[in-house]
Amino acid sequence: MLHILMAHAVQTVHPENEQMIGAMLPASSRKLLGVENTFKNCVGALRLPYRREEMDKLSFMEQTQRARELLRESKNADMARFLANRLGGAVRKVGAVMHTYAERQAVLDFSAKSHFNTYMIDYVGSLNAGEYASEIVKTRYLATQLDRYSNTMIIYLSATAGFFHLEVVRGFESSVYCDAFLEQLVKHGIAFERDPETSYITPENGLIEGLGLV
Repeated sequence: MLHILMAHAVQTVHPENEQMIGAMLPASSRKLLGVENTFKNCVGALRLPYRREEMDKLSFMEQTQRARELLRESKNADMARFLANRLGGAVRKVGAVMHTYAERQAVLDFSAKSHFNTYMIDYVGSLNAGEYASEIVKTRYLATQLDRYSNTMIIYLSATAGFFHLEVVRGFESSVYCDAFLEQLVKHGIAFERDPETSYITPENGLIEGLGLV
């Protein structure tokens, strides 16, 4: 439902848009790759599309059900194994000819100077706070942009003390998408409270530069 609401908001801001509106959802690939007990980082991303020509034919609730079906379909084990093997092969080939981190980074940093014209939804879930769960009134999440070219927006969603908490973190000044999203909540009769907007800067990682790795 969050994806459908956000896609409607984006479409409202850009009524001329005819392309797919996509969301990315971080997800563990351990189960898909059959390595449930590994300690290695197996984080991947599920792509959740919103195609206007398909969704316009459905009611709001039917759209949310369709989004759930698409999310289920995206959990494709064969595709996950194909991508993992492909990336693993590329890393091994690069490592065979480039022996320092600085050399490899220039090749592996394929996302540098790329613009991510989409948004991310990160469902944190319920915080395990035991008997103190009811005392948590809000959550805060700070995100560092991958690089200065990244212009994506991240929506952190958690469920605590009987409420959903949404933290919208963006790397650009305009609040147009947040405003349009809240208009969607009003349209569908979903009650909410909006906290004052805050801004922050996360410093660059000086340790990496100090080690001469970049």
